Amino acid sequence: MLLTEFRHAARHLVRRPGFLLLGTAALGLGLAAAVLVFMAVNTLMLRPVPGIHSAQPLVEVGRLSRDGGFDTFSYPDFFDLRERVRTLDKVYAWRMGPAYATVTGDPVRTIALLVSGDYFEALGPGAAHGALISPVHDTAPGGNPVVVASHGAFVRLFDGDPAAIGSKVALNGSVYTLIGVTAPEFRGHIAAIAPDFYVPLSMAEAMSIGRIGDRESRQARSLHLGARVAADTTLDQVNEELRALGTVLSETFPISNREVSFAAAPLRPLPQGAQRLLGILAGALFVLCGAILALACTNLAGVLLAQGEARGGELGMRSVLGAGRGRVALQLFFEALLVALCAGLLALALVLAGRGLLNVLPLPTPFPIDLTLAFDYRVVLFCLGTTLVLAMGFGLLPALRVSAAAPGREAALVGGRVQRQHVRHGLLAFQAALTVALLLMAALVLRALDAADAIETGFRVEEVYTADVDLTPTNMDSAAGTRVLEQLGDRLEQYPGIERASFASVVPLTMSRLGYGSGRAPGETDGFGVDVNTVGEGFFDVFALPVKGRPIDLRDAAGGDRAAVINQTFARRLYGEQDAVGREFELGYGEQWDRVRIVGVVPDGRYASLADQGRAFAFLAAPQWPRTEFAMMVHARGGAGVVRQALEQEMRTLLPGVPPPPVHSFESSAALSILPQKILASAATALGLLALLLAATGLYGVLAFQVERRVREFGLRKALGSSGTAIAASLLRRTAVWLLIGAGAGLALGQLASLALGEMLFGIGGGDALALTAVLLVFALMALLAIALPLVRALHLQPMEALRHD
Repeated sequence: MLLTEFRHAARHLVRRPGFLLLGTAALGLGLAAAVLVFMAVNTLMLRPVPGIHSAQPLVEVGRLSRDGGFDTFSYPDFFDLRERVRTLDKVYAWRMGPAYATVTGDPVRTIALLVSGDYFEALGPGAAHGALISPVHDTAPGGNPVVVASHGAFVRLFDGDPAAIGSKVALNGSVYTLIGVTAPEFRGHIAAIAPDFYVPLSMAEAMSIGRIGDRESRQARSLHLGARVAADTTLDQVNEELRALGTVLSETFPISNREVSFAAAPLRPLPQGAQRLLGILAGALFVLCGAILALACTNLAGVLLAQGEARGGELGMRSVLGAGRGRVALQLFFEALLVALCAGLLALALVLAGRGLLNVLPLPTPFPIDLTLAFDYRVVLFCLGTTLVLAMGFGLLPALRVSAAAPGREAALVGGRVQRQHVRHGLLAFQAALTVALLLMAALVLRALDAADAIETGFRVEEVYTADVDLTPTNMDSAAGTRVLEQLGDRLEQYPGIERASFASVVPLTMSRLGYGSGRAPGETDGFGVDVNTVGEGFFDVFALPVKGRPIDLRDAAGGDRAAVINQTFARRLYGEQDAVGREFELGYGEQWDRVRIVGVVPDGRYASLADQGRAFAFLAAPQWPRTEFAMMVHARGGAGVVRQALEQEMRTLLPGVPPPPVHSFESSAALSILPQKILASAATALGLLALLLAATGLYGVLAFQVERRVREFGLRKALGSSGTAIAASLLRRTAVWLLIGAGAGLALGQLASLALGEMLFGIGGGDALALTAVLLVFALMALLAIALPLVRALHLQPMEALRHD
C-alpha cells in the first residue's frame, strides 16, 4: 500500500511541476542556510578532532575566570595538577607561537605548537615518518632541540622526502633536528589553525615563546591544558578532584592562587573560550533559518489546503472506489514528503558547493586560517531529520484536513470549508508575523552597521596601514627590539607617500586586549580594571589622536621614569575633574605595583571593539615595558603597495631573519570587531528578502484562490448592481485583518529579538523609527503587489462570463 500511494503522489507532482519547483526552491534555500549553520557548529563543536585516536575521552582543563570562562595555567600549577590529579591520565600542556623557519633559502613564517611530553601520547595521532615528541624529549629546559613537522609543512618545506628525517631546521635562530612527521589527517587539535611544527615545551625559552622565570612563577599563566580521562572515571569525578586541588592551592599560595578553581570540559575543536560567542551567533542564525523554514512551510501548507479543496472531485472518486481516509491522507502526505526530499537534496548540493567559500574571505590575521566546513554523516542526518520535520510541518495538517471531507456530506463540507478558511487565514497571519520579524531584525542589524560607521572611535581610519612585526622568534630582548622598530619607523618615513610610522603592541579595534594589572591612585589600596597598549614615538600622529600635555616620545626611554598617556575616563577615576597631567598612578597586582607618570591625556575612544565604552585606558611607553610582539602602524597617502615595498626593503637590512609580513589596511583590520554583525546582517537580509517573496506568493495564492472560488458569487453580485468597491472590500476585509494581526505580532517578535541581540546593535533599539518605517513600508508594498492581480481580476469580472464559470 505504501509503495502504491508513493507512486500516486509522484505522478500527481509530475503533473504539477510548478508546485514541485516552488516548494523545492523555497524549502531548499532555507534548509541550505540551516545546514550551513549546523556544519559550522558541527565542525567547531560537535565532531571529534580529526586524526585523534584515544581509547579514553579527552578533556580541556581550564582555570575558571569570574565570568565562567576557561583561562590559562602557570607552569607550577600545571606540574601540581599533573602529579596530584588521579582521575586524569596523560595531562599535557601547550602554547602556540610564531616561528621563523629556515630550511633552505629565506626564512618563512610558520606556526609552532610547543607541547609537553604527553601531548601526542594523549591524543594518539600516529606518525607518518619517524617518531613524535614523547616525555623523554620534554625534560631539562633547552636540553632537547628536536622538532616534529606537520604533514603539510613536510610536503611544503621538505618536498615530502622521508630522507629529511634527521635533517636540521632553523627555528627562531636556533637549530633543531627533525625527528618525525605527523599523520596526514592530523592537523592539530584546534579547528581552523594548523600548526606547522611541534616543539617540546621545555624549549619554550630557546624558541623565545616564553620568558625567563616562567617555569617558577605561579603568576605567569601562559599554558593551555588538556588530558585523557582515566579509565572507569566520569567527568563529574574529574571536576570534583579539580575543585579540591584548586582549594588546596588557594590555601597554600593565597597571593597567586587566591580563589582559584579548576574545571574540565570535553575536548572540542574550538576552545572553550570561543564556544560561547559561536553559540550566540549560531543560535541567532538558527532562529533566522527556523523562521524562514516555518514561513515556507506555512506557504506550502496554504497551497496544499487550497489545492485539496480544488481536488475534491478526484479525492471523492477515490473514496467512492474504496480508498479510506487514511490512504487519501497518506497520498497527500507523500506529496509533501517528496517535495521536502527534493528540497533536502537541493540543500545538500548547495552546501557542498559553498562550504569552502569562507576561505575566500580576506581576514587580516598573522597566520592562515582554514575555514572549510566539514561534511560528514552528522550533516546528512541533520538535513534528513529536518527534511522529515518540514514534511510533517507543511504536509500533515493539509492531508488530515482535506481527507476528512467525506463525499455526500454537504454540511460537513461547508463546515470544513469554513474551518479551512480559518486555517488558511491563520497561516497567512503567521507568514506576516515571521516576515515582519525577519525584516525588522535585518533592518535593525543594518542600522547597527550604519551606526558603527558613525561611531567616533578616536582613531584615524583612512590611509592607515598595519603589519605585524613579531620580534619574539629572533631572541631579541625588548630594549633592542624597540630600538630596531624606532629605526624602522624613521627609515619608512623617508619614502615618498609615507607620512608617519610608529609601532604598538596591539592594533586598536581588533578585539585584542593587553593588561599589566589594575590601576589605582598613589596611596590607594584597591585598584580597578584598566586596559593598556605599549606604543612608540609617533603613534598619536599616525592615528591623529589629540593629546593634552605631550605624547609618548624618545624621552620615554628604557630605564627612565615610566610614562603614560591616559584617557579621560582613567583620569576621572584617578583624580576626578582635576588636571591629571604631571601626576602619577600605580599599575600592577598583589605586591607588585609600578609608579607611572601621566604625561598626557586623550579623549575617550573605542579600543578593543566598537562596543567599548567608559573603559579606563593607558598608552604606555613601549621601551619601558618588556614586550617583543608588535605591529608597525603607518600613515601613508601612497597606499598599501608603497608601505609593502618600503617595509620589505628596510626589513632586509634591519631584520634579515624576519620574513616581511603582509600589510593590511587599518580599516579592514578594525572590521574584525563587527564581523559577527556583518554575518548576521547578511543572513538576516537574505532571509528577510526570501521571506518577503514567500509571503507575497502565499498572499497571492490565498486571494487568487478566493477569487477563483467566488467567481459565480461575484458575477451574481455584479448582475444585481453591486459596485466593484463593495466586491473588493468583501474580498480583502478578512484578509486585511489577519495581515494586520500578523504584522503586529511580527513587530513584537522583532522587539524581543532586539533585546536578545543587546550590545550587538550598538544602541539601536527595536523602536528605531527609521527601521520600523522601512519595514512597514516594504511589507505594505509587498502586500499591494500580491493582491493586485487577484483584485484586478475580481473587479473586471463580467457577470455573464462569471455565471457560466464552472
